[in-house]
Amino acid sequence: MPQSLKYLPYLMLLLIALAACKEDVISKDEALADFSMKYLWSNDSVAAFQFINLSYNAVSYLWEFGDNTSSRDIEPQHLYFHNGSYKINLRAYNESGTYELADSTFKLEFKKLPPSVDFDYIKYPTDSSMMVEFINKSTHIHSCNWSFGDGRGSSEINPVHHYYWSNNFRVRLKIHNALWKSDSIIKFVNISMK
Repeated sequence: MPQSLKYLPYLMLLLIALAACKEDVISKDEALADFSMKYLWSNDSVAAFQFINLSYNAVSYLWEFGDNTSSRDIEPQHLYFHNGSYKINLRAYNESGTYELADSTFKLEFKKLPPSVDFDYIKYPTDSSMMVEFINKSTHIHSCNWSFGDGRGSSEINPVHHYYWSNNFRVRLKIHNALWKSDSIIKFVNISMK
């Protein structure tokens, strides 16, 4: 056998291997879609996630979050409000408008805990009123409603309120959790104007 033909079987194997690998190489025009997601924060009724785009060679994106909402941002943040399984789709589009799809499914389960209400307050005298800073110490709040005993109220978590006359004011705080279960408390705030 001539010396040059001795290596022919090895050369044939190398060519076959290169041909097989060629299909795995991404052309410069082809988009590759990939992503991951990171938990940011949650409470009893909402969970926030950051979506991290790991796509390659794409010029635009379409995210579908599995809750009938979508985004065209590169790396969106998204809020979820209900228990369930969510299928996330990412379409990564190349310059010619074709896309590759990446998807993933995750399950979300909120722990809906009962509300527990409490508050404190701090009084600060001003020239014409007594300013009271209310400090909400409640847990598992989705919404709250304050009544300050002088005909006014607030839905802020930690409101500041001004009283303009002396009295022992009956302050009521009512809170709801995400399942609309409620808890309330009444405390008296003694205001002495001088």
